[in-house]
Amino acid sequence: MMKIEIDNKVKKDADKLFKELGLDTNTAINIFLKQSINKRAIPFKVKNEEHNFYNKNNVRILKERYDKLHSKDKNSAIIKELIDE
Repeated sequence: MMKIEIDNKVKKDADKLFKELGLDTNTAINIFLKQSINKRAIPFKVKNEEHNFYNKNNVRILKERYDKLHSKDKNSAIIKELIDE
């Protein structure tokens, strides 16, 4: 038996998700632990791209703005961007 503290909102959200997947939270945690043991590691990549500044969307936006700033007609590009915002 294992006791762990989990934030109430996290527990509620996890219960809802696992129910949609046909599991209960206990079973999902057991699956996670068994996979961790089998792989001798966390069984998935741990990262949060949404909060990563260099995610694909931000890199695309940065490149677009860089290209606008370095274009031959940079004043028009900057004015257009300001108007669009």
